[in-house]
Amino acid sequence: MGKIELIKRLYEYHEWADDRLLEAASRVPEETLTRDADIPFGNARDNLLHILGSQVSWLMRWTGEPPQLAKIEAGLVAEALRESFGWAHARLRSYIE
Repeated sequence: MGKIELIKRLYEYHEWADDRLLEAASRVPEETLTRDADIPFGNARDNLLHILGSQVSWLMRWTGEPPQLAKIEAGLVAEALRESFGWAHARLRSYIE
């Protein structure tokens, strides 16, 4: 397997793992996602936003493209995360191909 194919396969796994995280988060009540906890970044939502922010930060460095992220509003956290991760996944997938 060549380097490019390996990078593509690793990215496919990365996207699969993100999707599993978002799937699990969508089953958790929003109050639980945003509840203060003794974890890095304070709660589950902010950990997911950190993951998303890291991906978008690298994407912007590589492409110069500004992010188009959904606004995180009360009652719509899971949907906004799914939309924003979807945007990042599509752009990253396009970048590596």
